Amino acid sequence: MKRLLVDAYCNKNLGDDLFLKILFERYNNVNFTILNAPKEYKGIFKGIDIQNTNKIQRILFRLFPFHFTKKFEGFLLIGGSMFMQNETWKKDIKKKTRVINSFTSEKKEVFILGSNFGPFNDSTFYDKYNKIFKNCSDICFRETYSYNLFKQLPNVRLAPDIVFQLKEREIPKRKNTVGFSLIDLENRNNLKKFSDQYLNKMFDLIKSYIDSGKSITLFSFCESEGDMDVINKIMNRMTVDYLNKMNVINYTGNINEFLNEFKSMEVIIGSRFHSIILAQVFKQGFYPIIYSDKTYNVLQDIKLDEYYKYIKDIDSLNVNHVIDVAQNNRINDTEFFRDSENHFRFLDDFINRNMINEQ
Repeated sequence: MKRLLVDAYCNKNLGDDLFLKILFERYNNVNFTILNAPKEYKGIFKGIDIQNTNKIQRILFRLFPFHFTKKFEGFLLIGGSMFMQNETWKKDIKKKTRVINSFTSEKKEVFILGSNFGPFNDSTFYDKYNKIFKNCSDICFRETYSYNLFKQLPNVRLAPDIVFQLKEREIPKRKNTVGFSLIDLENRNNLKKFSDQYLNKMFDLIKSYIDSGKSITLFSFCESEGDMDVINKIMNRMTVDYLNKMNVINYTGNINEFLNEFKSMEVIIGSRFHSIILAQVFKQGFYPIIYSDKTYNVLQDIKLDEYYKYIKDIDSLNVNHVIDVAQNNRINDTEFFRDSENHFRFLDDFINRNMINEQ
């Protein structure tokens, strides 16, 4: 059985955990070790042959990366916003360079799948990653904007977001239901000043939906990033009459239970990036509330960029307009669902090739 070291965002964020779910279920003949994952991740993916690195292993990896990587056949970095220019970007680049170099120096393959690039604001950031990417075996971005930044590299490809290929049993939609994916802006420096306006608009929209006879479910995709905090702020402002028509679902690693609740909604009002993707997978009407250009870039790719609102423009959101258009706003070109599997095209070849060599 082949061994693959995986780097992912392991903070009980539904979108990133869906990447891992899809990866692990696709390759049940591979032994995965997750870099920097807390212990509970073995419980999230019960029945799948995965390992976590412990604290001592991570220290040894920082000190002796080349020795540590000898036990693996390859390295996979999988995740969405893995290349953002934030306060720690220089440290992040050093970490990624150390890992990738430890594999490429041994002529082992390195894959980067499912990501977008940015936001970034200077050429040094771009140039450093351009140098790193040249040494990788295969890089597949999830939207055209990021692909165009590096398309001159022969190892760079494009495919729709990995979650488009999620294969889930369909269940009937619950009548007159609307799901809301909400995010906390207090820890987002560029959006914090819009926090009150965002809360006010979401509050008004939820009340308007309830007044029109709908039942509401508020979905927290990542508690550690404050989703439950903003949900509680909304709930605390509601009167009992409205609270009786509302429900809260918090993701705590319970992937299947969360998805079952989410896909039962008729309409999704989505702030989280993957709430928009899941709404398409589950054939739901939706309206996107955009906190990052990565969402708009994907909406452009799937030709659903007619209806949306950036959070920075949230004051101009018309509640009645959202209710009017969200019901029937959905994807028509389902080729994206199949094309999403192209993310794994070269990883498929790599794993199958190594299996043949073992036999």
